[in-house]
Amino acid sequence: MDNGKQAARDDFAVSAVPFSSRYSPTSMGLLWITMVSGFPSVLVGFEWHKAGFSLVQVLLGAFVSCLILLAYFLAASHLGASTGLNFALLTRAVFGKRGSQIISVLQTFLFLVWYAMIAGFVAVEIKGLFPTTYSTQLIAAIAAILMAANNLFGFAGVANFAKYLAAPVLILWIFSLFIKTSTMTPTSVWYEPGSGSFAGSLSMISSFVIGYSVWGNEPDFWRFAKPNLITTAIPLVVTILIGQIIFPVSGWMLSRLVNVSDMATATNAVTAFSFGGLPLIAALVLTASYFAAGDANLYGSINSIENLYMFNRRRLVVSMMIFTSVIAVVLTFHGKAFEVLSSFNSIVLPCVTIILAAEYFLIRPKKTHTDLLPLIGQSSICWSAMIALILGWSVGLLTAGVIHGTESLHVGVWPLYAWFTSLVSYLLIRRYLRSNPATSGPSIN
Repeated sequence: MDNGKQAARDDFAVSAVPFSSRYSPTSMGLLWITMVSGFPSVLVGFEWHKAGFSLVQVLLGAFVSCLILLAYFLAASHLGASTGLNFALLTRAVFGKRGSQIISVLQTFLFLVWYAMIAGFVAVEIKGLFPTTYSTQLIAAIAAILMAANNLFGFAGVANFAKYLAAPVLILWIFSLFIKTSTMTPTSVWYEPGSGSFAGSLSMISSFVIGYSVWGNEPDFWRFAKPNLITTAIPLVVTILIGQIIFPVSGWMLSRLVNVSDMATATNAVTAFSFGGLPLIAALVLTASYFAAGDANLYGSINSIENLYMFNRRRLVVSMMIFTSVIAVVLTFHGKAFEVLSSFNSIVLPCVTIILAAEYFLIRPKKTHTDLLPLIGQSSICWSAMIALILGWSVGLLTAGVIHGTESLHVGVWPLYAWFTSLVSYLLIRRYLRSNPATSGPSIN
């Protein structure tokens, strides 16, 4: 097998994706819609209505959050498209081999937990739609195994499932739900006041929009896109508008119409309102959405594991099927896992990606992957990047509101504080090191 075929079979784990293997903006957009939206994006609209937020507050909060999210996505996604390199190779060039491996351990943990949690969502959905004596734990374990199948074919399997099944089904469903709820909602809703301040609603709304939508390893996916900022921006804008404005607004309007009080009732209300007496159709639509999101999480975790140790990819996928099925069973007993995981998801990997983007676009502008490849593996750990990362993580933990006694710091768009800290501290440290060459290592020259 020649080098090109071997690289393709290994999903370009140690090389840049060639232009001949890149996907169109439409394909990338259809993949991304399954990664930034889903059933939880509708259900959160119920939470926002229950919290007393008006439609205007929801729209303004979601719009501001989406602008911040778009700025991050543009930098992270264009980084992957410009270099063609995966997240692991990029972190090795900037953080050093050991620094990159530390990041990969955290990435593996986050993504496998997300994957297992999605399997739990599928189980709850199936239990709610069909009368069955099978336990939630058993269904979650089976879902964890089935969701992994597309990853046996690498990125092509993940992208094609999203492109040809999950995304079209998801888009048709949400637009039909949006049209149905908007026609039944009176125009007076635009004048109804909300409870609380805009700052309070923005904090809650941005926590979900950013925590659910951001991935952190965007280069793993967008390295398969064509390196054009415009063709990257268009699908990003469209998918964010659909996934984090139309989805939750549809949920908010439905919540106002049916006035439910808990998430179990909300789930039944959405499925009944959308699919009537057709539970099989509901199961197919929602399961396709969850499976696509699960695909992407498992794909990201496999890439991070390969940064720690190179396995046969298909054997690794099979091993992950078994491992995540166990985690899925465990997580069904922890109801608060989603909230905690969303908080950490907003800062752990995004802070890494912001440092990567700062190095590539601000410190090394107009460079290609050939400028970064020689740096990979030169240093064990790059402390300038690691220090900036630790500072960002620290600010993120203090402002996330998950640590007792720090609730007063949880205000505004708190992930932005962590991102800004990582960016500014890295630029300052790099500026100092560039002015003092004797203190800098090979990976930061």
